[in-house]
Amino acid sequence: MRVNEGERVLTTVVHLGEVANILEDVAGSGLAASFIQDLLLKENVFVEPVTVNDYLEGAMMALQKGVSVNDAVAYLTMRRKGLLRYIRLTSISRS
Repeated sequence: MRVNEGERVLTTVVHLGEVANILEDVAGSGLAASFIQDLLLKENVFVEPVTVNDYLEGAMMALQKGVSVNDAVAYLTMRRKGLLRYIRLTSISRS
């Protein structure tokens, strides 16, 4: 896994929650908690907070573009951090 090899990763607390929920459904809360803990302890993983205003902006963008709210929040986070060189919101899957 590239993250374990030191590749720098940006995510949000919202998206970590999505991963935890999926892992809990598939493998139980112990594995989910262990995975999230291990991820958060890595020096190459950067986690951005998400505010109420971020979520509101994401919801408005989701309605406008026909994408999921969390995909819109991810897009907005990447835009805020200057990471959109190769990403367009229209290329995000419609969930």
